[in-house]
Amino acid sequence: MLLFAINIFLSAFLLFQIQPLIGKFILPWFGGTPAVWSTAMLFFQALLTGGYAYAYWLVKQTKQRWIHATLLVISITLLTLLGLVWRSPITPSPELRPAYVEFPVFNIFFILLVSVGLPYFVLASNSPLMQAWFSRLQPTASYAKLYALSNVGSLLGLLAYPILVEPYLSLQSQGWGWSIGFVLFAVVSSLIIYQLGDKKIESTSVEKTVKASASLKLLWMILGGVASLFLLAITNQITQEVTVIPFLWVLPLAIYLLSFILAFSDSRWYNRNLYALLFGLASLATLWALTARQTSPITLQVLIYCLLLFFSCMICHGELYQLRPPADHLTTFYLMSSLGGALGGVYVNFLAPALFDGYWEFYLGWLMTMLILVIRLFPKWLGEYKKAKHKQWHYLL
Repeated sequence: MLLFAINIFLSAFLLFQIQPLIGKFILPWFGGTPAVWSTAMLFFQALLTGGYAYAYWLVKQTKQRWIHATLLVISITLLTLLGLVWRSPITPSPELRPAYVEFPVFNIFFILLVSVGLPYFVLASNSPLMQAWFSRLQPTASYAKLYALSNVGSLLGLLAYPILVEPYLSLQSQGWGWSIGFVLFAVVSSLIIYQLGDKKIESTSVEKTVKASASLKLLWMILGGVASLFLLAITNQITQEVTVIPFLWVLPLAIYLLSFILAFSDSRWYNRNLYALLFGLASLATLWALTARQTSPITLQVLIYCLLLFFSCMICHGELYQLRPPADHLTTFYLMSSLGGALGGVYVNFLAPALFDGYWEFYLGWLMTMLILVIRLFPKWLGEYKKAKHKQWHYLL
């Protein structure tokens, strides 16, 4: 258990250190606008979905240990080569900086893919993969605490960058420090891979349960998508409509992760009726902030938007926790919720700018949270949920 905990914490910490680090490096190349950070978020969300898809595929393979070990070796080799060529493993060469482009999405994607793509992909796959392996070895133990630990590592990694890393280390030193952390993560992963054994993983399995229905998978996607969409929409609303402050985008992302930690730590942190009330009050406060935007203090506006985001994410992630599957469907659960998150990012970055003149994605995320609450609070659906709970899984939804 200890090795799994260290491994998952390390991977999550590194995963969310890389986002502000690489963002700090490339944002000046493209003007430093909030839209650049939103594009980078979309890239990381898409790669996160790819990592979850890889974990979903890998746990079905007979030689999964060796496939994953090979990927770890390739990642370290690539980091070493980039370090030799660029003088720092993950900070891209100035030669990759493009000339002025009006729509730099694909340039940003290419730079991120070359510099951090494969290591990020490996880290993204780690949490669902290790939780699936842990559940096969210890089928009676809950994986939810490992998931919460992953989100604690993510939050600490995100907050540590502007407080402890960015003020004291050069970008080159940050790149080397992150790479050393990745090597440490790979060593811990290798120890787990060595101790597991292919036969042990394949022969030890959790009790087979009813497969998730298409409607339940869709619900996982919607819940993950609404939380992601609202995160990006609130970030845009704060940084472009209220005020532009460096690293202000870290605050909404930290709130998003905090909701994950609370929702997946224990069911007592989420009460549907309570959060419906809190979300309603925050919605009223938001309506006031929108009408008094020119006269109300900026800090108060930011606080109101952040509270609205927190309550929305707690509703989405709290419902996800209520609908979590048994361990043998774990990778499917992660894949569907992450796919929804990626689709939310695609909507904010590509569809919404093409369809609307203003930030209407903010209102869409707001409305969809309300619809989720209406559906989940409706007596008929609630009754089905209670019946499903007695069967120890909520496949009726």
